[in-house]
Amino acid sequence: MATLASLISDVLPTATLAAGDAAALEREVGWVRLVRARVPALDALDPGDLVLVPERALDVVAPGPDQVDALIAALVDGGAAGALVLPADGGGGAPDLVAGLGRAGIPVLEIPGADPVAVERTVIAWLVNRRAAIEGRAEELERRLEAIALASGDPSAFLAAIGGFLGRAVALEGRRGHALSLHAPESPPAAADAARRYLAARTGVALRVPLPAPALPEQAAADATAIPAPSPGALLLLGDEPPTEGERLACERVAALLALELGRDVAMERAREEARRGGALPADGPPWVVLVARQVDDVASDRPGAPPATDAAASPGGRRRPAQPPSHGSRRRSEPDRPDASISERREALRAEIRLLAPPRRLALRGSAESLEFRLVAVADAADPGGLATAGSVARLIRRPVAVSRPFHGAGDRPQAEAEARATLEAAEVTMDGPRVVRADRLPAYRILGGLHDIPDVERLSRALLAPILAGRPATVAGRLATLRAVLDAAGPIEAAQALGVHRNTVAYRIHRLEQLGDWDLSDPDLRIALAVAVRLVQSAQD
Repeated sequence: MATLASLISDVLPTATLAAGDAAALEREVGWVRLVRARVPALDALDPGDLVLVPERALDVVAPGPDQVDALIAALVDGGAAGALVLPADGGGGAPDLVAGLGRAGIPVLEIPGADPVAVERTVIAWLVNRRAAIEGRAEELERRLEAIALASGDPSAFLAAIGGFLGRAVALEGRRGHALSLHAPESPPAAADAARRYLAARTGVALRVPLPAPALPEQAAADATAIPAPSPGALLLLGDEPPTEGERLACERVAALLALELGRDVAMERAREEARRGGALPADGPPWVVLVARQVDDVASDRPGAPPATDAAASPGGRRRPAQPPSHGSRRRSEPDRPDASISERREALRAEIRLLAPPRRLALRGSAESLEFRLVAVADAADPGGLATAGSVARLIRRPVAVSRPFHGAGDRPQAEAEARATLEAAEVTMDGPRVVRADRLPAYRILGGLHDIPDVERLSRALLAPILAGRPATVAGRLATLRAVLDAAGPIEAAQALGVHRNTVAYRIHRLEQLGDWDLSDPDLRIALAVAVRLVQSAQD
């Protein structure tokens, strides 16, 4: 239904009620008439018409009190649905006319400084095709923001344009929910109060529109398991009034432009940083893959004989995991491993060793010793399909899990591949640690395993299944669990022996002993699946 209230909410959000009450806004609008600076001022007036009254036209039409009274009588006799007064910039707003119409029971709206012809066209378009008019308003806001983007691209300027256009307080939040910018227009007065409440307690949010994330590369977009990039933030409408259809549409239309502008600054800064640090991709590619692993907190703790280190950051949920025991290899450490060397020096020493794993044309190490993680780009050609061999070398060197993205072919796809590898590492760390390679194309499997903790009573059931081997000294129990996991994870006894660092005959003896204690047949596939899940959960709980 075409009422004054819906007209305001759809296409005239900056209009304010100057006379009358909220109930009067439910009057239906049949058409629109413009008062012109001549006599007669109106060509015709039918019941239900909305009359537009430019303040400048009153200088000709109603220069004195008698003419004002005559205009009021004409609107009352004609059954006008309401009047929309358009004060000129700096004008008084025709107070006598507004007061007189209010006494006569005709609601009066005001929009200061508006172009009468533009307002008339907007109302006609709304009456003829409401949806098209709403979309036209959204397009107009887009054009304004495009002009701002060409001029400055300042987020505060974007918000000022959006808030002024919608007549509402608006805010822009970043990826972590922190406020980046906020704007409250002068009208309506409630906008300032909505902004204050949001700043004080993050309340009074009427609409939150997430900004679209960067598009996936073409190859990843076709893959159902592709990792979506995180949203860069959100556009918020503030206040107690629910959002209108026009406000929703406008915010959805401009969200993409806001995301593009926010991403442009970030991308430029990243490009400058990559150029400073040497961001060229290895020359033997494409294709390439991105490798991601957690940064080592204390390299010295990896030396043979050093006490085990802990790393709470490597385990989601804050569980502390013991560092992996040192391997039995004879890898020579560099000078910065001395006890009095700083962590930064030790990290640099390890980074130097990583660079020796492959020539620069096949492996590029990004970031610095202060980075929170290792980030590498490796060639994934026929010599090392998927980059798995390189990832395995890195994992054995740093003794941490290493995540590998799917291959990509363009330099512009590297950030998405890096995000993909990072998400894979975070999912896999819930259920595993140690020098292992985890692959982005197996992310659903890691998430399934990571979600096992949410199954009701799963830890109690796991302990019940493993109860026959959980009795005894802690060191004995830990050895049994490690053996069982190695046997279940490995392709055969030889691989299990290599993982445990023992002779294969020892593994065969241990398997026989486990089957005796548990009355198990480890060749039973159903039992193997259940035991593999249970041993992971019990080991994770003990960590």
